[in-house]
Amino acid sequence: MESGPSDFGSTGSVSIKAGISGGSRGLGGDVTIDAGKSTGHRGRGGSVQVIAGASESAQSGEGGGVLVRAGNSVSSVGGSISMLSGSSLTMPSGNISVMTGTSGQNDESGAISIESGRSRDGASGRVLIRTGDSETGQSGQIVLTTGRSGNGQAGDFEISTGSSTGSGYDGGSIRMLAGNATHTDGGQGGSIALVSGSSDGGQAGSIRIAVGDGGDQSEGAPIEISGGDAPVLGGGISISAGAAAGFFDTVPGYGGNVSVVGGSAAYGYGG
Repeated sequence: MESGPSDFGSTGSVSIKAGISGGSRGLGGDVTIDAGKSTGHRGRGGSVQVIAGASESAQSGEGGGVLVRAGNSVSSVGGSISMLSGSSLTMPSGNISVMTGTSGQNDESGAISIESGRSRDGASGRVLIRTGDSETGQSGQIVLTTGRSGNGQAGDFEISTGSSTGSGYDGGSIRMLAGNATHTDGGQGGSIALVSGSSDGGQAGSIRIAVGDGGDQSEGAPIEISGGDAPVLGGGISISAGAAAGFFDTVPGYGGNVSVVGGSAAYGYGG
């Protein structure tokens, strides 16, 4: 089923639409697009492709878009959108890939935005990224990384929570929690590592941990570092500066310093 071509104007549209239901408990009709299955040896099920039209104009014409939108509701929950890859009894399940196309010369490639909807009086929706559980093997990893650059600066990675403009309400917090090891026969809890980038010809990246400034008539927030409690041996705290080997006999090496300085006060007592 296709519309007719046009040499100079717009081509005709193709619309597949279910009927309207006006009954008190009636359901609008479904639209099902189902590819054929295969039962033969080494056969493959049919694919479903939804492809928007390309633009081959030299005058900055845009390619067509693809919109997948669930139905609205006046008095109940809006419709959901689910993307599920195929399962397999003996092999890995199918993948889901979401990616933008390649850009032209000197242009940016398209962005990917994942955002929950706004809420007027209640809480806005969550964004949950989670891998599946595993009964006996290792559960899946989550890898968030920016792209490499061959002749420019690599992309930054930023995690920020929302601000609050209401009186007496706090800004959003950031929590990093490693996994627990709950079996009594041993096993170590997950670790958290903050490691800056190395450099072959320059200075390595820095790590800075700082709290924000307090408002008028308020206190600056503290930074707390503590080792974990344990029945036998509590966790220690180790702070060490970096070593320097020097460069043969011509350039001496200087190990890094450890500096602990209390805060100053313009009118009062320093820390």
